Amino acid sequence: MVADCYEIDLDLNERSMDRSISHGTRAMDAFNSGRLVRRERNYYFVGTFRREVIYSVVAEDMEDAVRKFHSSAQGTIEISFVIKTETEIYLAQGK
Repeated sequence: MVADCYEIDLDLNERSMDRSISHGTRAMDAFNSGRLVRRERNYYFVGTFRREVIYSVVAEDMEDAVRKFHSSAQGTIEISFVIKTETEIYLAQGK
């Protein structure tokens, strides 16, 4: 089975944006100098016919995620999209 990879840009502006910072506040400034303690990449496989997440996995990259998907019980299900999320956890260091 061959997997095609497409990127669909949902942002109008082609730039990275941290949506966790609300406008007008400086709450995240305390974390700018924090130490990264955990990074996690999650991949969610969305089915073609059942338009829902049929498989999710923590993986280092897309290649690893696809390999894990194909070796899973859901590996034969046709998928339309793969959604990747990244989470970074920082240890707050007060100023």
